[in-house]
Amino acid sequence: MNALSDSDLAPSWREIRLDLLRENLRRIRAALSPGAEPLIVVKADAYGHGARAAVRCARAAGVRRFSVAHYKEALEIRDEAPAAEILVAGAIPPAFAAEAAARGLTVAVVDLEHARAVSAAAARGGRRLAVHIKVDTGMGRLGFDPEACA
Repeated sequence: MNALSDSDLAPSWREIRLDLLRENLRRIRAALSPGAEPLIVVKADAYGHGARAAVRCARAAGVRRFSVAHYKEALEIRDEAPAAEILVAGAIPPAFAAEAAARGLTVAVVDLEHARAVSAAAARGGRRLAVHIKVDTGMGRLGFDPEACA
């Protein structure tokens, strides 16, 4: 019996078309209300398509806002886009709060305890930190419980 190769088991490929990304970004911008700006999610290496290339392409198209899942990803995007707005959508450990503030990142806070810990850590580092308040809208994974906040 012949052994199957990976390509026999999963005969697929990916083709990255930055020209199509540029066109999609153009269409998205055209559909937005005046003054609205897109935020491009490039977590998990832009879903395996190459975050740095996607960020370069998006920046060339005028995009200045990006989101990632984890702190390490944010640092990689910050290197690629020094002036971009970058949101870390996943909860960061409070120990990273002062550095996140120094790097101009916005971080998600997921509950009151996390918000207080991140705020205190940033303050101990002499920093103020921009935050995004994550609300659990029903999946029960992460975020403030709207019922508890009422």
